[in-house]
Amino acid sequence: MSKTNRNFEYTLTETGAEILRWLGGGVAEVPEEIEGVTVTAVGPYAFSPEKSGGQDRIREVILPRGIRRIGRYAFYNCRELERLEFPGGLKDIGAGAFTGCHRVKEMTVRMEEDEASCLREILMELPEEMRVTYISERGRARLLFPEFFEEGVENTPARIIVTHLHGSGLQYRNCFVHKKLQFAEYDRCFALARAQEDEKLLAELSFNRLLYPLELSERARTQYAGFLHGHLTAAIRYALACGEPDAVKLLLTEASPGEDELLPLLDEAQRAGDAQAVSRIQEYRRARFGERMPKRADVRGRFSL
Repeated sequence: MSKTNRNFEYTLTETGAEILRWLGGGVAEVPEEIEGVTVTAVGPYAFSPEKSGGQDRIREVILPRGIRRIGRYAFYNCRELERLEFPGGLKDIGAGAFTGCHRVKEMTVRMEEDEASCLREILMELPEEMRVTYISERGRARLLFPEFFEEGVENTPARIIVTHLHGSGLQYRNCFVHKKLQFAEYDRCFALARAQEDEKLLAELSFNRLLYPLELSERARTQYAGFLHGHLTAAIRYALACGEPDAVKLLLTEASPGEDELLPLLDEAQRAGDAQAVSRIQEYRRARFGERMPKRADVRGRFSL
C-alpha cells in the first residue's frame, strides 16, 4: 500500500523504499530514508508530469547514495530538468528514463569503491552536450561530453537511407568498459574532437582535464597544453569566464606563451576588467622575460591596478 507526504508518494518493500510519484517542483532531493527504511528505487514515471499532475518544473534532482534502480520513463518529459546528481551505486536504468529531458546540461556522479556506474547509460539517453563532475576516492574530474546526433540521408539511386553521425559525443560515450570510465580512452578521443568540434568547446575540455587531472598521462597533458598554446585567444577567454580561480595561472604554466603572445592575453584580461588576471600575466612576463616593457608602450596605460 502506498503512502503520501507533502513531496512524494512512496511504498515500502522488502528491498527498501520506492518513490512512486514526486509532487514538488524546483529542486527534488530524494531522502536517504523514509520511516527508517533506505530509499533504493524510483518507480516508473515517478517524476514525469504525466504522473505528477502536470508538474514539469523540476530543475534539479539529487538522488541519495542508497538508490540502486530507476524505473522506465522515470523522468519522462521533465522539460525543465537541468541538473542531475546520483551515486555510482545506481546500476539499473529503465528504458526511456530521460526521454524528453533535453535541457539537462550538468551531472554529478559520486562513485563507490569499484567505480562502476550507470553513467554511460544515462549519457546515451542524453545526447546533448554534457558536463559531468566525477567524484571518487581517488580524486575529482570535470569531464565534458560533446553532443552527437544521427541524420538519415536518402540515397535515391540505391533506394536506401544512409545514417550520418555528427559530433564526437558518441565516441566519448563509448569510453567505458564494464560500466567503468576509461580515462585513457577518453583522452584519446581528443584527436577526433579536434576535427569536429569548435575551439571554444575544445578549450573548455582541455582546461577541465588540466585543472582536474585524474588519471591524466603525460602524453595527454601534452596534447591539451599544446591545444591551448595553439589557440591562446579562445583559451584566455575561457579562462577569464569559467570562474576557476587558477585557470589563468594554469594557462600560463601549461601553454608557456612567448613574450609577444602575452600582449593579446593582457588585452583580453584588461577588456574583461580582471585585475587578478592582469597581475598574473605581468608577473609571468617579469619572471620569464625580465623587466623590459612589452613592445606596445600603451599596454600599461590602458589598465590601472
